[in-house]
Formats: sequence, C-alpha cells, structure tokens
Amino acid sequence: MTLALDLGLARLHLPAFAAFAVVLTTAWLALRAFPPVPGSSSSSSVSSASSASSAPSGAPVWLWWDLPGRALATAALVVTVTTAAATVGPSMTGVLAPFPIATSVVAAFVLAQQGTDGAVRTLQGVPRGLLGFAVFCLLVAVLIERLGTPATFTVAVTVTLLVQLGWRWTQTRRPALATD
Repeated sequence: MTLALDLGLARLHLPAFAAFAVVLTTAWLALRAFPPVPGSSSSSSVSSASSASSAPSGAPVWLWWDLPGRALATAALVVTVTTAAATVGPSMTGVLAPFPIATSVVAAFVLAQQGTDGAVRTLQGVPRGLLGFAVFCLLVAVLIERLGTPATFTVAVTVTLLVQLGWRWTQTRRPALATD
C-alpha cells in the first residue's frame, strides 16, 4: 500500500508549499494508523508499571552477521532498483529508494531482533523523520534559485536540524507538561 501511495504521489505536480502540506498531513495520518506500543511515547494510556515490564531487558544482542546481513540485503535491493532504473526512469527510482529499500531492511532486522513492538517503534520513526526531510526539501525548492546551492544547503541543513531538535524537545517535554 505504501508503494502504491508513493507512486501515486510522485505523479502529482504541486507547488512547494502545497506538497509540504501533503507530506505533513500524510505523515500525521500514518502515525495515527500505527497500533499503540507498550512503553512508547505514542501510547499514553499505558501505565508506567506495564511499560516497565514490557521494556526490553538490557542492551540488544548484536549477532556477528547482523551488519553484513543488512549490507547484503540493502545491496540486493539497490542493485534491483538501479537495474530497473533504465526501465522505470529516474523519478520512479527515486520513489523506490528511500522507503521500500531503506525502511524494509531496517524494519526486517529490528523485527528479527526486537520483535513486533520494536519494529513498530522503528517504523513510527519514519513519519516523524519526514518532518525534517520535508522541511529540508521545501527550503531547497524555495531557495535554490535565489541563494544558489551552497547557501541554500547551509540554510536548509541548519533549519532542518533546528526543527528536528525542537520537535524532539517538545516530545520529551510532553509528559512533563501533562503533569504540570
């Protein structure tokens, strides 16, 4: 379903601010579609006792083949997509790269190591991360012709970092604000 939405949205030609609004709305809707996970910040109805009992005990165990396995899985998907690039074109290749490749590899390995809750928490990070990516893309689209490449990328990276830090700060302050 995600791939179908990606392909459909890639065919839309919207002004930068309209596309930004679509991305933010889609990310917000995606976050609402995830099931609550015990112990995550998105499941506020879980008591502290139950979230402590469902938290993983200790640090995750990293198997010797984990990183090489991720690299091989990613390489296989990248080769598949780049091989198909001549047929599907650069736009569709760009649509296929971030989510089906990167997200599926990470989610599969987290699922194997941390179970369903870990995979859901990991996948919940994707729409949250889209905020910064969307801000970066919006700024590049709006500023590139006015400021040129070096200045645009400097502004876009700086603002993106500030937005992500601000978002993180509001998310960590949310429980404290609710008890005040």
